[in-house]
Amino acid sequence: MSKPTYDILIACYKSVQRLDKLVSSLALLDKSRFKLHFSIDYSSKQSEVAEAIEELKDVFNIGLIIARDENLGLQAHITECIGILAGFDQGGVLLEDDLFVDKSLIEYLDEYVPYIEGDDSISSLGLYHQHYFHYSALPFLPYEQGPYLLEYPCSWGLHMSAKEAIELYNFLIEGTYNENSVVVPSNVLK
Repeated sequence: MSKPTYDILIACYKSVQRLDKLVSSLALLDKSRFKLHFSIDYSSKQSEVAEAIEELKDVFNIGLIIARDENLGLQAHITECIGILAGFDQGGVLLEDDLFVDKSLIEYLDEYVPYIEGDDSISSLGLYHQHYFHYSALPFLPYEQGPYLLEYPCSWGLHMSAKEAIELYNFLIEGTYNENSVVVPSNVLK
């Protein structure tokens, strides 16, 4: 049986140096197991970032390269990237350009993705471990000893199925969700 390949979408902004750090960690992975896609938010450095991505075509399997026509800002850009994940058959991994990945990312996905397949109670896998939440300057702990509940899109790195990406994208854009599949806390609803 052949091993699965994964779509990895990188949300880029204006720093080739940040992207280089992430790319250097991705270079340690089995490159036959993933395809890289890029969404570049508009900035004065957009063409430099796009040129750096073009140079990666000799090393990586490159798919989409989307250069945004206007500056979306972090939240809107990540939301649009979730919409892109929804278009991949198996969903995919979303990484912001200032992250780096562990060399065992692919093996981790190999174990995780089959485990959650068809389980609607899990929406995504956060690819980070953080004990301190900088946004609120508080410890980042599970809500009532349950799952981590985030009230806005984050860009720390995640894997999401296409089905879950569609639902999250619709919720973020329209505030709609499938009422039969999830209970959304009232403070999260618009």
